[in-house]
Amino acid sequence: MFLIRWLIACASVLYPVMGQAQPHTESQIKAAYVLNFAKFTDWPAKAPVAADASLAVCVIGNQETVAGFASIEGKAVQTREVRVRSNPPLAELSSCHVLYIDASERASVPGAFKVASSRPILTVSDAVGFVDAGGMLGLVMVDGRIRFDANRESAQAAGLRLRAQLLTLARTVR
Repeated sequence: MFLIRWLIACASVLYPVMGQAQPHTESQIKAAYVLNFAKFTDWPAKAPVAADASLAVCVIGNQETVAGFASIEGKAVQTREVRVRSNPPLAELSSCHVLYIDASERASVPGAFKVASSRPILTVSDAVGFVDAGGMLGLVMVDGRIRFDANRESAQAAGLRLRAQLLTLARTVR
């Protein structure tokens, strides 16, 4: 009888690990959004290309955010491999293709905009009012689901083209 109880206890402990995938964190879901945004963005031919031809996704955020973005490391975007760089100094932002600024780092937005404004860098954040402040794609929570707003004018000013397939999914487009 003890053996049966022990087997049932072990099975119940191991079942979640073996039988089900781990749930995704909010940061991993946001990283997946950013990955898909990059897939539906066109960079100009003059955009900087890394020596290894990778796509640099720079993340300014706390430890949880950075850990979530690790889930997209090595994924492909338009034949380029994603390389995630966490909390790069402002002076190095010019080598980014995508810049994600977590809402917890809202104070970094003005400095990051100053660096990114004249460069083909796709800017994304979950900070309130990000798109209104000139950001390109802003993640927002609506009825417990992540949605996004787009600022096509900001993207065009930076030389980026947000594809129609992306814009049709946006909650609002400016």
